[in-house]
Amino acid sequence: MSHISWILSKDVQTHLNKLRGEKDIQKIILSLPYEGEEKRWFAAQLEGRIKASEKLPTWLLAAGIVFPKRLSIEQSSSEITAAYKASLVKGAATLLDITGGFGVDSYFFSKEVVQVTYVEQQDELVEIVTHNHQVLGTHNIRHIQEDGLKIVSNCNTVDWIYVDPARREGSSKLVLLQDCQPDIITHLDRVMDKCSNLMIKASPMLDIKEAIKLLQFVKEVHVVAVKGECKEVLFILNKQNNSLIKIKAVDLDGRKNSVVESTYEDERVAQINYSDPLKFLYEPNAAIMKVGLFKTVAAECNVFKIHTHTHLYTSDEGRNNFPGRTFKILEIIPVDKKELKRVVPDGKANIQARNFPKTTEEIRKKLGIEDGGKVYIYATTLRNGEKKLIICERV
Repeated sequence: MSHISWILSKDVQTHLNKLRGEKDIQKIILSLPYEGEEKRWFAAQLEGRIKASEKLPTWLLAAGIVFPKRLSIEQSSSEITAAYKASLVKGAATLLDITGGFGVDSYFFSKEVVQVTYVEQQDELVEIVTHNHQVLGTHNIRHIQEDGLKIVSNCNTVDWIYVDPARREGSSKLVLLQDCQPDIITHLDRVMDKCSNLMIKASPMLDIKEAIKLLQFVKEVHVVAVKGECKEVLFILNKQNNSLIKIKAVDLDGRKNSVVESTYEDERVAQINYSDPLKFLYEPNAAIMKVGLFKTVAAECNVFKIHTHTHLYTSDEGRNNFPGRTFKILEIIPVDKKELKRVVPDGKANIQARNFPKTTEEIRKKLGIEDGGKVYIYATTLRNGEKKLIICERV
């Protein structure tokens, strides 16, 4: 019996369903009535369901889905980021995913592209993904078990190639593209010869400007955050691109997505105004902080920056379109423990350091403040160079 057939057997499915909702997976694994490979397969289903509940609801809710080992789930895109990537290739005839993994990206690409080819080296993973795609009702994905770069060498030209390089095993460097597998920097010309457009997914820790220097033909950079947490950096490459690189800071929350778009040249020359803190304070979302469109967001939202190197903004009237968090300023005080006690008598507040000589933790210890509560405090530098605490509440 294959591992998929075993997992889908009535007895195993009944056992899995009885454990639905359990969180202490390690305790359960120790008590499982299985040995060897069967124990590994069963544990993968338990762990996979937990991970899917966080980012893959379609997989979690579909009857007959099989999960692979934990690492494949952890490395997969979430549904919300996969759907965003698919929107970038909408209308294409052909797409080749040379790092297929758990097949989440390929599944969403198949909703927007006529024909998708999924390529993955691990034979067990290919078998699982082929099964799952059938369960999910896809009919335009071809599955191949092979090294992705070998497929590139032998394939016809396609509209898009997608690559999600993984950290090379044993590498001490976490985010450099050349330290990932496949090494897209070394093989860039070879890959670009076989596609009109190349999309590269990279770690949110990657240095974007350094990566642009290494990658040729970059047309667009998308920094993608989900509910304020930076998740992916996407590079879109096209040999025909002769224009300035388009930079997008995207925040997805399932309801009101925000996009701030510019070029680094426009960002450099943008003219903005500065002010002492007024009635409202704004903190940009993680995507903007990562990509560095600090002048662009000030100009687009008609807000003032409070210091050249302090990425906080202010206005007299509220700005509903600001891509980030909005606060109402209650008071501005010196960095003084006695003064702070007057403003925050219960000793609880959410403190953040922004362009300040001490870290958030150092400030918290110095001021004797516990983390939590409804009050927010920004220890920061104002436009005249003064170090202050801005006391505010979330809008």
